[in-house]
Amino acid sequence: MKSSPFFAIGIWAIAIACCAASSDTKQEDMSEYPLNPKCGPWMVMVKSFRGPEAIETANKLARELREKHKIPAYTFIKPLDPSQAQPVQQVGMVRGRVRQFETAAVLAGDCPNERAAGKLQDKIHKIRPDCITQEMVPVYQWKAGVLRTAFCLPNPMVPGEPPKPDPVLIRINSGKNSIFKCTGEYTIEAALFTGGIAYTKKQADMLEKTSMLEAAGEHAEVVCDELLKKGYDAYVFHGLSFSIVAVGSFSNQQDPQIDQLRRQLAGMDVGAFKLSPSPSLMKVPKRS
Repeated sequence: MKSSPFFAIGIWAIAIACCAASSDTKQEDMSEYPLNPKCGPWMVMVKSFRGPEAIETANKLARELREKHKIPAYTFIKPLDPSQAQPVQQVGMVRGRVRQFETAAVLAGDCPNERAAGKLQDKIHKIRPDCITQEMVPVYQWKAGVLRTAFCLPNPMVPGEPPKPDPVLIRINSGKNSIFKCTGEYTIEAALFTGGIAYTKKQADMLEKTSMLEAAGEHAEVVCDELLKKGYDAYVFHGLSFSIVAVGSFSNQQDPQIDQLRRQLAGMDVGAFKLSPSPSLMKVPKRS
C-alpha cells in the first residue's frame, strides 16, 4: 500500500520545517510524547494544529490515541520565534508586530515499513477523537471525519530524500484554477472537501468516476470560481482523497497580510458553502 501522493509533492516540507525549527529540549518541554528518530521509519501524519491552543490540543489528541486506541502517537512543535515577527506599518508609523501562532502536529508511528503505515492510516481515518469537537472544524470536515485526511510519510526526524512528484496528481491539477499557478511559497487553506481514498494510479482512475470524489473536486472548483469573482486570488489543489481551496500567495510566513486575509475568510459564506472557521497557512505544492 503506497502513501498518499499529496505528501509526495509538498506537504512533507511543512513537517520537515516544523521539525527542524524545534530543538530537542523544547520538544521535550512542550510535548508529552516528543517525536524522535527512533519512532519508526514510517509514520502517519494524523493532524496539525495552529493557534494559541495548538500544543495543548496536539498533546490531548496524542494522549487519546495512545490511551483509547492503543496507537503510538507523538507530537512535534514549532515554537514561537519573536525575532521573526514583522512590524506592521500604518500611515508611516509602526503599529506593533504581527501576532504569531504556535504550530503542533500529531504523528502516529513505530511502523517498520510503508505497508504497515498504510494499514495504520486506514485505522486512523475511522477514528472520531473526543478531544476534537464539532466547533473546532468546518461542517464538511466534521461530516467526513476529522482525521480523514491523515496520510503516510517517512519519519521527518530521519534524514532522507523527498519523493518524486506523482504524475497522477500533476494530471488532475492541470485545470485553470490549479494551485501550480501560484507563484508564492505559502498560501491559505480556506476550504477542504473530502472524497475517497486512493493509493495507486488504478485506484485514482476508479475514484475519479465515483460521485464522492467527483463531488469534492466540483465543490472546490465552484468555491474557487466564486472567490475569484469576489476579487480573491484563489486556487484549487486536487489530492487523491480530497480537494483544497487555497487563497493568496505569500513569499514568507511573516507577511502581515496573512492574518488579515485569514480573518476575512474565516467562516465566509461562498454560495452554498461556508469556508473554514480557522483558515490555516500551508506550503504551496509545486509541480516538481
